[in-house]
Amino acid sequence: MAVLLLTAAASALTTGASAFVQIAAAAAATAVGSFIDSRLFGPSMGNTTQEGPRLDSLRVQSSTEGAAITSLRERIDRIEANEDERKLA
Repeated sequence: MAVLLLTAAASALTTGASAFVQIAAAAAATAVGSFIDSRLFGPSMGNTTQEGPRLDSLRVQSSTEGAAITSLRERIDRIEANEDERKLA
Protein backbone atom coordinates (compact mmCIF):
# COMPACT_ATOMS: atom_id res chain seq x y z
CA MET A 1 0.00 0.00 0.00
CA ALA A 2 2.86 2.34 0.79
CA VAL A 3 4.40 1.63 -2.60
CA LEU A 4 1.23 2.78 -4.33
CA LEU A 5 0.90 5.93 -2.24
CA LEU A 6 4.54 6.97 -2.49
CA THR A 7 4.74 6.26 -6.23
CA ALA A 8 1.61 8.33 -6.84
CA ALA A 9 3.03 11.16 -4.72
CA ALA A 10 6.35 11.03 -6.57
CA SER A 11 4.53 11.14 -9.89
CA ALA A 12 2.46 14.14 -8.81
CA LEU A 13 5.48 16.01 -7.44
CA THR A 14 7.69 15.44 -10.48
CA THR A 15 5.13 16.46 -13.10
CA GLY A 16 6.90 18.63 -15.66
CA ALA A 17 10.37 17.48 -14.61
CA SER A 18 12.76 15.66 -16.90
CA ALA A 19 12.28 11.96 -17.59
CA PHE A 20 15.38 11.09 -15.56
CA VAL A 21 14.03 12.87 -12.48
CA GLN A 22 10.63 11.18 -12.85
CA ILE A 23 12.18 7.73 -13.19
CA ALA A 24 14.55 8.28 -10.26
CA ALA A 25 11.72 9.54 -8.04
CA ALA A 26 9.51 6.59 -8.97
CA ALA A 27 12.34 4.12 -8.25
CA ALA A 28 13.10 5.73 -4.89
CA ALA A 29 9.39 5.78 -3.97
CA THR A 30 9.08 2.10 -4.89
CA ALA A 31 12.12 1.13 -2.81
CA VAL A 32 11.02 3.12 0.25
CA GLY A 33 7.41 1.94 -0.10
CA SER A 34 8.51 -1.68 -0.34
CA PHE A 35 10.58 -1.30 2.83
CA ILE A 36 7.64 0.27 4.69
CA ASP A 37 5.24 -2.44 3.47
CA SER A 38 7.57 -5.23 4.59
CA ARG A 39 7.88 -3.65 8.04
CA LEU A 40 4.13 -3.15 8.40
CA PHE A 41 2.86 -6.43 6.95
CA GLY A 42 5.74 -8.80 7.67
CA PRO A 43 7.80 -11.03 5.38
CA SER A 44 6.59 -12.41 2.10
CA MET A 45 4.67 -15.67 1.72
CA GLY A 46 7.90 -17.73 1.56
CA ASN A 47 8.06 -18.29 5.32
CA THR A 48 4.54 -19.57 5.88
CA THR A 49 3.68 -23.14 6.82
CA GLN A 50 0.64 -25.12 5.73
CA GLU A 51 -1.42 -27.26 8.03
CA GLY A 52 -3.88 -29.85 6.84
CA PRO A 53 -4.12 -32.31 3.94
CA ARG A 54 -1.40 -32.42 1.33
CA LEU A 55 -1.48 -33.47 -2.29
CA ASP A 56 -0.01 -36.87 -1.44
CA SER A 57 -3.34 -37.72 0.19
CA LEU A 58 -5.22 -36.79 -2.98
CA ARG A 59 -6.73 -39.75 -4.82
CA VAL A 60 -7.32 -39.20 -8.52
CA GLN A 61 -10.03 -41.42 -9.95
CA SER A 62 -9.91 -42.97 -13.38
CA SER A 63 -12.21 -45.33 -15.25
CA THR A 64 -9.30 -47.29 -16.72
CA GLU A 65 -6.93 -47.61 -13.78
CA GLY A 66 -3.83 -49.45 -14.89
CA ALA A 67 -5.02 -49.99 -18.47
CA ALA A 68 -2.74 -49.00 -21.32
CA ILE A 69 -3.86 -46.17 -23.56
CA THR A 70 -4.24 -47.45 -27.09
CA SER A 71 -3.09 -45.24 -29.86
CA LEU A 72 -5.31 -44.07 -32.68
CA ARG A 73 -3.20 -46.00 -35.20
CA GLU A 74 -3.75 -49.27 -33.31
CA ARG A 75 -7.51 -48.74 -33.37
CA ILE A 76 -7.49 -47.99 -37.10
CA ASP A 77 -5.45 -51.15 -37.76
CA ARG A 78 -7.98 -53.24 -35.83
CA ILE A 79 -10.90 -51.74 -37.74
CA GLU A 80 -9.18 -52.40 -41.08
CA ALA A 81 -8.42 -56.00 -40.07
CA ASN A 82 -12.07 -56.56 -39.14
CA GLU A 83 -13.21 -55.16 -42.50
CA ASP A 84 -10.77 -57.40 -44.38
CA GLU A 85 -12.12 -60.48 -42.54
CA ARG A 86 -15.69 -59.51 -43.47
CA LYS A 87 -14.77 -59.19 -47.14
CA LEU A 88 -13.20 -62.67 -47.15
CA ALA A 89 -16.19 -64.32 -45.51
